Amino acid sequence: MLIILHILCLVIVSIVTFIKDGASMEIKREYIKISDPEFPIRASVTINSMEDLSSSPHLHKEMELVYVTKGEMEFVINNDTIKVNSGNVLLINGMIAHSSIVNDNKNIVEMYLLQFDPCLILGNTLLSDYKYLVPFLNENTFDYQLLDIKYLHQHINVTNLIIEIQSEIVKKEIAYEMYIKSCLYRIITILYRNNIINFSSLDILNKNKDMLSKLNKALKLVENYYYEPITVEMACKELSLNYHYFCRLFKAATGKTFIQYLNFVRIKNAEKLLLTSKKSIIQIMSETGFSSLNYFNKIFKSYSGSSPSAYRKEILMKNI
Repeated sequence: MLIILHILCLVIVSIVTFIKDGASMEIKREYIKISDPEFPIRASVTINSMEDLSSSPHLHKEMELVYVTKGEMEFVINNDTIKVNSGNVLLINGMIAHSSIVNDNKNIVEMYLLQFDPCLILGNTLLSDYKYLVPFLNENTFDYQLLDIKYLHQHINVTNLIIEIQSEIVKKEIAYEMYIKSCLYRIITILYRNNIINFSSLDILNKNKDMLSKLNKALKLVENYYYEPITVEMACKELSLNYHYFCRLFKAATGKTFIQYLNFVRIKNAEKLLLTSKKSIIQIMSETGFSSLNYFNKIFKSYSGSSPSAYRKEILMKNI
């Protein structure tokens, strides 16, 4: 995995409290069914006459794009009720609690559903592209965005790209993964250029370009040696920076402390091993840099929403 991939994913690690009409509601953590753990994306076309499109409040780490092609639906996100009419696209950020409602089951409602792990889009990102990731790095940047066909320039391009992605998922022709990534990049670019996502928080990056290049060494340290007993002091020595200055810079650039970032990288690798190997929990704990099973379980649950064994069982059952 590459450095920016890890940084981007920091946006999805905290649980959101969902409140409606002043009362707390139970939120279900949903694990998206995917066919390939190495390519975390799901795309489908659904219609209400064949599948119930209404859902109770839930959240998942994947970002979600809903393109309604017939009829209309309502989504409840935090305290907002959003009506999505035919032709509209709704973008929901990862780990944002939401529910959906189809008010009249007699009317036909058809929608394209695209769900993907944000890690997927930036597998080849360079440090020079870092500035474009700011909205994804800072929690609470946005919960959702409604792309209205009446107001969004290039709306037809977005919807065509969603349809193309769904088609590629079904056909799985040679290099379909690369094609899908290119489509996702184009969708994100359209959001940038139409100011759907606000990029006003770039000042710190523009002021600290040299420091970000230096910070790259600390990120590489974690990427290459996350399974070793890495400490903040080791990162400071690698960068020749004062301890307190390094901690402030790292938190400002990533939104997390160095140890939180280190644990995140370890957990992402642990998730991969849980799904792609038959290694025991103890083996995976050791190979990802944890020395205590209790601590491993605690950190894993804080990032993934369940224990390592429950996570493995849940995901594998989903993909049977």
